[in-house]
Amino acid sequence: PAQGYEATRDFYELMYGAHKALGHIAEALTMHELYLAYRDSIQEQKNHNLVLRTAYEKEVEHQLLTLEMKGNQEQNELRIKQLQTVIWLILSFIMVVGSLVFYIANTQKKNRLRRAELLGQIDELRASRGANLMVNASQSALDRTAIETFLGRALNETDWKVLTILSENPSITNAKIAEAAFLSIDGIGSSLRRMYEYFDIRETKYKKIALLHAAMQLSV
Repeated sequence: PAQGYEATRDFYELMYGAHKALGHIAEALTMHELYLAYRDSIQEQKNHNLVLRTAYEKEVEHQLLTLEMKGNQEQNELRIKQLQTVIWLILSFIMVVGSLVFYIANTQKKNRLRRAELLGQIDELRASRGANLMVNASQSALDRTAIETFLGRALNETDWKVLTILSENPSITNAKIAEAAFLSIDGIGSSLRRMYEYFDIRETKYKKIALLHAAMQLSV
C-alpha cells in the first residue's frame, strides 16, 4: 500500500508542477493539496508500519526472553533434582555405612564379651579341678575317661593331643597347635572339625575356646 501511495503522491506532485507552469492556479492548488494528503498518508503508513515492526520486535524479544527464562528455570530445576538425588544417595550411603559400622562394632563387642565369658568360665573350671591336680601332679587338666564316656566314643590320640594343647592355651592358633603336636595344619583342622561335631559346638567365632570349655565342663 505504501508503494501505491508513493506513486500517487509522485503523480500529484508532477501534476502540481505542470499546472503551476501552465498558470492553472486552481488546478495547481488542488493537485498540491492532493499531493500533501498522499504525502501525509505515506508518512502515517510508515509510522504505523514502524510501530508494528517495533511491536513485533518487542514481542519476539519478549518471547525469546521468556523461552530463555523457561530454559534457565528447567535447567535450575534439573540441577536441583540432581543435587537432591546426590544428597539422597550420600545420606543413604552414610546410613548404610553407619549401620554396617554399628553392626560390626556391636558384633565385635558381643564376640569379645563371649570370649571373655568363655575364658572366665574355663578359669573357674580349671580352679575347681585344681585340688585334684595338686594331689596328682601327673593328672591332666582334662578327664579323658569322663569326656569319652559322655561322647560315647573313644578319642584318638590326635584329638586328645589337640585337646591337651588347647587346655594349656585356649587362644592358640592352628599353626601353633600343629607345631606343638608335630602334625600338619590340615591334620589339626580335620581333628578340630571332628571334635566340633562330637561336642556339638555351635559357636561361630571362638570355636576352639568353646570346645575347651565343653571339655572342661565334663572334666570337673
